[in-house]
Amino acid sequence: AGTAPPEPPAANVDAVGAPAVWARGHTGEGVVVAVLDTGVDVTGIPGAQPSEVADSWRGGDNSWFDPYGTSTTPVDPDGHGTAVTSIIAGRGLSGQAVGVAPDATWIAAKIFDDQGKASTAAIHAALQWVLDPDGDPSTDDGADVVNASWTSGAPGCDLEFAPDIAALRAAGVIPVFAAGNYGPLPASSPSPSNLPGALAVGALDTDGTALPASSRGPADCGGATRTYPHLVAPGAGVTAQSTFGQYLDHAGTSFAAPHVAGAVALLLGADPTLDDLAVEAALLGTATDLGDPGADDTFGAGLVNVAAALDAVGAPDIGVVRGDVFRDTDTDGVRGPDDLPTGGVQVTVTSAGDDGELGTDDDIIDAETVSGPDGRWLVSSLTEGPHRVTLSVSALPSGSVPTTPVAVDVDVVAGQAVEVPFGWRPPRPGSVVVRVFADDGDGLGTGAEPGVAGVVVSVLSAGPDGAYGTADDGDTQSAAADADGLITFDGLPPGPARIVVDSTTLPERGYVSGISAPEVTVVEDDVARSEVAVHVPPRLDPVLYLSTKRAGRANDGTLSYRDEDILVWNGARFEMFFDGSDVGLAATDVDAFTILDESTILLSLDRPFEVPGLGPVDDLDVLVFRADRLGETTRGTFAVYADGSDLGLFGPEADIDALARDAEGRIWVSVRGNPIVGGEILRDEDLHALVLDSTGPETVGELQTVFDGSAQGLVDRSEDIDAAAIGADGGIAVSTLGTLRVGSLAAGEGDVAVCVLDGDTCGWKVTTTARTMGLPTLDIDGLDLPAAGGAPNDATGAGS
Repeated sequence: AGTAPPEPPAANVDAVGAPAVWARGHTGEGVVVAVLDTGVDVTGIPGAQPSEVADSWRGGDNSWFDPYGTSTTPVDPDGHGTAVTSIIAGRGLSGQAVGVAPDATWIAAKIFDDQGKASTAAIHAALQWVLDPDGDPSTDDGADVVNASWTSGAPGCDLEFAPDIAALRAAGVIPVFAAGNYGPLPASSPSPSNLPGALAVGALDTDGTALPASSRGPADCGGATRTYPHLVAPGAGVTAQSTFGQYLDHAGTSFAAPHVAGAVALLLGADPTLDDLAVEAALLGTATDLGDPGADDTFGAGLVNVAAALDAVGAPDIGVVRGDVFRDTDTDGVRGPDDLPTGGVQVTVTSAGDDGELGTDDDIIDAETVSGPDGRWLVSSLTEGPHRVTLSVSALPSGSVPTTPVAVDVDVVAGQAVEVPFGWRPPRPGSVVVRVFADDGDGLGTGAEPGVAGVVVSVLSAGPDGAYGTADDGDTQSAAADADGLITFDGLPPGPARIVVDSTTLPERGYVSGISAPEVTVVEDDVARSEVAVHVPPRLDPVLYLSTKRAGRANDGTLSYRDEDILVWNGARFEMFFDGSDVGLAATDVDAFTILDESTILLSLDRPFEVPGLGPVDDLDVLVFRADRLGETTRGTFAVYADGSDLGLFGPEADIDALARDAEGRIWVSVRGNPIVGGEILRDEDLHALVLDSTGPETVGELQTVFDGSAQGLVDRSEDIDAAAIGADGGIAVSTLGTLRVGSLAAGEGDVAVCVLDGDTCGWKVTTTARTMGLPTLDIDGLDLPAAGGAPNDATGAGS
């Protein structure tokens, strides 16, 4: 057993729980740590300040590797590698214990040349050297853990060193990497620390918050999306020895990583029989949670706590879930002697969040791991109770078909280890693999986009004759995309096949942004592939909603609209809010509307029309649309809110061409012409409130004039109000049939003018113009503003 250093621990060493492990007699003795860095200075200042790590170097020809051939014994022209090594195995010569595992032994590879540059060839050679430094497989002189406090030059995914990392994990060696200093932006992980099998360490500032520069997740590299980093450790104000015996404070993830490499050495020194999976699971499972509950993309699993990890490996059956990932040769879902292991596949364990339900958005990530070369994976130190274990299908070979459930709910019980196998098979010839992915709107995929789960896709096979609807058609197959957006269809007849998406299963406001029904050719001895691009536009902060008299294009031509649609404008761009053609209104014009809530719209049409699911309606009726979905894919049902004929409206001049809602919940209308109702003329420049005793197909009520347009200067025929809305401040926004002119103010048919009442008199102003919206030929015929009004008269029960 080791002996605890007599010097008091440095604050960063104390923060990771090392002194508590020393007190139990474990100081990393017998463990070999390989440092791949700028080198190590073992000289210090002779006779004045000795090196912290000279005595812990293993020594000999098999303990120093310089791929550039410039040195035969340890040197460090920079100091970076020396500082890293002293954090791992420093002996405490400065009056405080600076090393996490002071009795560990180190070997080193100088992967940076004397000018501070590292070559790909040198790094490959060093990663291979650490496995067998003397080149003799019969001797056991390889490293037990590797520290790599470096990354590539920028965030991104580079698979260059993936085989090297896989070889380390195959040998049971954990490669500990610095997470990178590219934060605080999200998705700022670099390679190779974001590759499967690497253990990436982020940095904490001196106050316990995340160091701003520490790279953040998520990381999507090597076929799996993981939270990133995996752990954090002190990364600011870290005291370590540099060259010439200097003790300096260091900052960055380079100096956080060696805390974890030292922690691995402490655990292996305490129990040399532990494998890499058990050590990694213990460190991740016992880390002190920081930030959001569970693993997150700032702190990962949390601050490494090696004392708690030692407790966990001392009780290996407490809170353990483990299993295999394997190619299921006989597809029976059970790993047998002929089934081949699959390494490098991510497994995630989650528990329920505040809602108490597994499988919802607030689930907490308890642990993530990657299967080893033997297919085995293990997660420990879980709390008792229900957890969900999920396999990342995207990390399997493309088109793989799971033979076991990819998400399994288990009940973790103290004293028991739960086994969860994950089997898969390759796609059979005559298959189609469909990938449903989140698109940025251009309909084009790169293969790196996240999948969209739950979208139901069908494959319609035309069969050998190439014609749909004939006797040799294959049966239609339908399936939902898995968590990675993948679906595999088997047993299809050769010939053309069409991919069809069930739009009702798309995410809210999402739509297919690529080819809506792509075709593939099924080949008997091959696997066909297709993609479905799904775009969910960012939710806009609305400035106004509008419908138009004519079809057109917005957003520099990227958004097409028609006169039956409703658009939302956020002051910079448009988005489809209501697609009328989706609900059967393609042959008519929505010429009046007001939005009651996020799923209810009142509207009127510009002519008598047969509305699907409702029947004939007139242009003087008000309909209520109850939406199941809104946006590029609109779904819902219609009912009658107010029957205009019951209110005395008759003839073409009584067409309702404007709808609004006031703060009291009353619905206001304007009409196209000047019809006579109840012996009085309704003027087209006026607004009238619907005073209703009952709504629905048998409407009881009357119209009362609430805004006299002629009294406010609207006297010309072109000043017929054909769109209206009432703002939160009580201002009455209108657009007119032609140009509105009051005094010096002029507003065209595509502009919005607002009457701000001062007593009984309007102060008019133009708030939005067609030109500012990028649509100089726009003609508005329906208008609304963000919700400000009260609840309307029985809108929710209309027509029921």
